[in-house]
Amino acid sequence: MPIATLDVVVLDTPAPLALATFYQAILGGTVEQPADYWVELRGPGVKLAFQEARDMVPPTWPSPDNSQQFHLDLNVPDLEAAESQVLALGARPL
Repeated sequence: MPIATLDVVVLDTPAPLALATFYQAILGGTVEQPADYWVELRGPGVKLAFQEARDMVPPTWPSPDNSQQFHLDLNVPDLEAAESQVLALGARPL
């Protein structure tokens, strides 16, 4: 029997609402903001939450000196089309 169940995947960010809105444009779902420092994206699949971390230093990748720290694996039917869409939403290429 497991000790716990997964409730939510939480991403630290200096701008929780902006990052939740970005992922909403990609994944769909509904953005809810129960507190200034906490935003949730609810929809099909795993719930994502975005927690304010004002002093967060984003990881650099690829870099032998810094790890990726965290990433989401997303499936898309057309990689080139998806890439142009997420770049238009503000994603940065690796």
